Amino acid sequence: MLNYIVSLYSTINNSKASHNIPNINNYLNNLPIPVPCTERTTNYCSKLETMKTETQKLEAIYQQKINDLEELRKSIFAKKALSGKLSKIRICRIQG
Repeated sequence: MLNYIVSLYSTINNSKASHNIPNINNYLNNLPIPVPCTERTTNYCSKLETMKTETQKLEAIYQQKINDLEELRKSIFAKKALSGKLSKIRICRIQG
């Protein structure tokens, strides 16, 4: 596709009609532009929607796991603080 666009650009720039804007417009209006068929486009859109939904589900699951780990960290911190062992542990914060 890139080669096609570069070739088109070169053709327009090398044309004597490139200085005349209406001729360029005529040339561009008659230019065939490849477009995928409706069925293929619909298929791609359907796949993208499915992937979007799955990605959102995974994101929610991972966010819940992060939240659960943060609660666990707080629970361990509180337990150690109440038992007097707080100075002996290293506290790490989970980045979300």
